[in-house]
Amino acid sequence: MQCLGDVVDGKVSLSPIGKVVAEKWLKIPTYHPQIALDEWIVMPDHMHGILIFQGPMQENESLDIVIGRFKAACTKRIWRHFNRRDFDWQERFYDNILRDLADLERVRAYIRNNPANWKP
Repeated sequence: MQCLGDVVDGKVSLSPIGKVVAEKWLKIPTYHPQIALDEWIVMPDHMHGILIFQGPMQENESLDIVIGRFKAACTKRIWRHFNRRDFDWQERFYDNILRDLADLERVRAYIRNNPANWKP
């Protein structure tokens, strides 16, 4: 479902729902101060983002919990404000540990180039 926006001339134009997703992504460090946001993008039907964990996580935190809270916050707001009960995330997410600067730069480039490579 392409409800998050469109790609026009190689650039993403977010829908109101896509703007909610972007807004909630930007708030992750507010709730998880040990996490820094790196490169990220909301695409028409998915998103990509790099989270940098700075120091130890608290006992009750993990990547699963952070992403789960993010998805829940987005869904709650979208259901309430847009009455879009059909909005839902796919159950799982793809994660990858970036072990060195080359990995980080490769994924950053992939994220930056995603709109230009978009094929609906």
